[in-house]
Amino acid sequence: MNNVFLNFLSSIKKNIKSIILAFGISAILWLAISFQLFPDVTNSFDNLPIIIKPTVFMEANSLSLAKGSEFSVTARAEGKRYDIAKLTPEDISVSLDLSSVTGTGNYDVPVKIDIIKDIDFDCNISPDVATVNVDVVKILSKTLRVEPLPIGLSIIDGFQIDSDRLKTAPETITITGESDEVDAVTRVAARVMTNVELAETTEMRGELIFYNNGVMLQNPDVSLDNDDFNVTVAIHKVKTLPIYFSIVGYQPNFDIEGLASRMEVYPTEITISSPDNSIDSLERLELAQIHINELDYFNLRTIRRETISPILPEGYGNISRNASASLSFNDVDGYNDWVFNIGSENFQLINQPQDYNAQILTRELSLTVVGPASFVRDLNPEDITVTVNFMGVEPENGMTKRINVSCRISGEKVPAWVSGNPQVDVMFDAR
Repeated sequence: MNNVFLNFLSSIKKNIKSIILAFGISAILWLAISFQLFPDVTNSFDNLPIIIKPTVFMEANSLSLAKGSEFSVTARAEGKRYDIAKLTPEDISVSLDLSSVTGTGNYDVPVKIDIIKDIDFDCNISPDVATVNVDVVKILSKTLRVEPLPIGLSIIDGFQIDSDRLKTAPETITITGESDEVDAVTRVAARVMTNVELAETTEMRGELIFYNNGVMLQNPDVSLDNDDFNVTVAIHKVKTLPIYFSIVGYQPNFDIEGLASRMEVYPTEITISSPDNSIDSLERLELAQIHINELDYFNLRTIRRETISPILPEGYGNISRNASASLSFNDVDGYNDWVFNIGSENFQLINQPQDYNAQILTRELSLTVVGPASFVRDLNPEDITVTVNFMGVEPENGMTKRINVSCRISGEKVPAWVSGNPQVDVMFDAR
């Protein structure tokens, strides 16, 4: 048996060339016969991706296929065997004919197939499906402000986050996507969190959070023009100060303590913040100066309001969030006003110009005195002195000028004052 097998192998070795030649001739004969017997063949190209190109109309009207619209088809090519063998999947282009799309909605659109390779033979090619069902949606873009959102930050004692100076960079974001997805996003915030105790203004990378009317959205299907946002957390020194109003312009013998005791300010204090240590030198916060002449009978019974922010030093923050403070006067029901006519004999002239004669043309001045009725009703015109001060007045020969005057009521700790803006007319003649 072994001798038979060895003799067989020896015979193959001796005739190897003849055997190879015989196989080659057989293959050629088989191909020739098959081409003659089966000249036309069909070849399939599977999972060819469909090219989706919006039309000019779709682009002009922000229309697009819904996300996830990815299609593939199988194409069949028919032709001569030796021609079809030359085709590859890269030679075949499959696209959708979207010319029927006129708005949003559901469409059955034709599938188009083309051979993009230059060929010199006849070939029939067709997809396995004639149409594809697509959803057309509106694509929108919307720009929103990115709000800074510090969460659970720890601040050292005596300092506080100045929420008025929290800021993000950049300040806005543009989101783009299908209209339903974009409309659902109503607010965007950049959230920052850290376990480190903060003692100074710090910049941190923010995590974008999307909301729909207060409800957090999980991964909205929109594209962003930017996803790199930093949040500056302003850490300022904090101090609470009393608020007060000042009364100015009163005479030295006026009972300012008595009037001040009737003043009520609300709120009585305010908490403010400072980016530096300058706040340490502040003991109280003056909101406004009120000239005594402004306090007539009506104003004494009217609540006065002053806006707080304009009087704060630059860079300071209003932590209390009180936009304004009010001033009112208590226990003034017994106050009233009386009119006194003061003759020119009670006028006192000071700082008269050296090169001019000043002639007072006003012979009698009507003054309104405000104060407790029990005091004012006992006054006489002789108790009121009118002072005409020429300091700062620029006289002109033959010209008449109206000059403000000051009024003093005689006595000590006088509880009454003259309201309004009394003036007298003065004529100047050169000497």
